[in-house]
Amino acid sequence: GDLCINMNNHQNAIFHQITNFLKTPLALLGVDLKNFQFNKICYFANHPYLCKGLILNDETDLTFIAHKKETVKTGFGIGFRHIATDNTKLYGAFFTRKGTTIPSEQSENRTNNDKCYTRTMLGWHWVSDNNTSIIAEISQDDRGMNTQEWQTYKTLGLTTGLNLSLVRPNGLRQRYHFLRLGKKFNTHELSLSRRTSTDNSALSILKWKNNITENLQLNLSHSTTTGIPASEYKAYFPDQNQTSLVLRYNFDF
Repeated sequence: GDLCINMNNHQNAIFHQITNFLKTPLALLGVDLKNFQFNKICYFANHPYLCKGLILNDETDLTFIAHKKETVKTGFGIGFRHIATDNTKLYGAFFTRKGTTIPSEQSENRTNNDKCYTRTMLGWHWVSDNNTSIIAEISQDDRGMNTQEWQTYKTLGLTTGLNLSLVRPNGLRQRYHFLRLGKKFNTHELSLSRRTSTDNSALSILKWKNNITENLQLNLSHSTTTGIPASEYKAYFPDQNQTSLVLRYNFDF
């Protein structure tokens, strides 16, 4: 049936981890996913989109999406999820549109050009019988910079300063690899995540979560960047080396 999902423009600034694989195409739009509604076109910040799910069989389903943004043309995407075994899932997504609101590395406006900017992602998720999990993803985003554009951007930054409008939450470059190892035991969950850029710089996060009660949760995390001084994560995300302790309470209404 028709499925429409409201969205919030704020995305996790570190990793876009997908917990509901049917929503993968929307994740490629760079949004967090919230309440869903049936049989209608949804609007958020005047950006309408429509999402339709298709179940092929018990193991495989597809999701189709059309997304209209005010300053660029309508984009179209498709995502899939396949349950390979009781412990393993494969998933992926493809989204493309003509034009992008992200300027070029030389600050050129690209909203009205006829080039198609494509975003793709392929992932693998495995969970063992003792609650050990592995998530591996590879993603490609044509709105980012290739190697030549990256070198131009770094050269311009030395003379004119950095154009911060190019710094998207999910990175500056085109291709990234993501790996997450996790382990659940009783009320605790421990995970180590690493997102690696084309230049082999990386952002890593070690996280411990404890569900104290049904509503009370304690989160401890430490993030660090690695790479040479001029690399993406080391040079442009220096504030990610930090430790945080968060106590969260969910109210019942």
